[in-house]
Amino acid sequence: ALDRAVAMLRAEALRTCFAPEDLNSRASPPQEEVLRGIQKYLIRYCVSGNQGGKTTLAIRELTWLLTDSHPYFEIPEEWGVGARTYIVAGQDRSQLENMWQTRILPFLNKDEWKEIRSGSALQSVQHRERGDQIIFMSHNNSSENDIKHMQYYSAHWVWVDEMPKSPRVLEELQRRVDARRGRFLCT
Repeated sequence: ALDRAVAMLRAEALRTCFAPEDLNSRASPPQEEVLRGIQKYLIRYCVSGNQGGKTTLAIRELTWLLTDSHPYFEIPEEWGVGARTYIVAGQDRSQLENMWQTRILPFLNKDEWKEIRSGSALQSVQHRERGDQIIFMSHNNSSENDIKHMQYYSAHWVWVDEMPKSPRVLEELQRRVDARRGRFLCT
């Protein structure tokens, strides 16, 4: 019974904290402003210096969306019912793998998520019951082939971490949220 109570207290603290390694952490006022902006703005660019908390902000927003617990966002009708698609675009596959394992997954129940790999490379993860998926994409090359691959998806939420080499990547990924009036965040 004590273990269950401790687990419930930890789950509640995890729901409200900003970083899973510090259950008392909270967003800074500028981070809070960006997080609140999700309700009002379809496209958000968050610009700050190195170590400014941009990635942490996007991870917190993503994990709140994945757990239907975002404190500042009501899911729009256009999102419909059923499985949701999220895209996380980062500089390279190893960065994305590390982000999933060490920064995103600690906010979630790992038993609820199935990893989908091509060889050893993480391609996506899927919620075992709801079918929600996170698709991981590298924008490292910003080649026409990379951009063509991005055209395949329609997403509810897209996050671009770090500035890609080509603005065409940003243009293409912004189009991925058009159909459902999804949200786009670039950090």
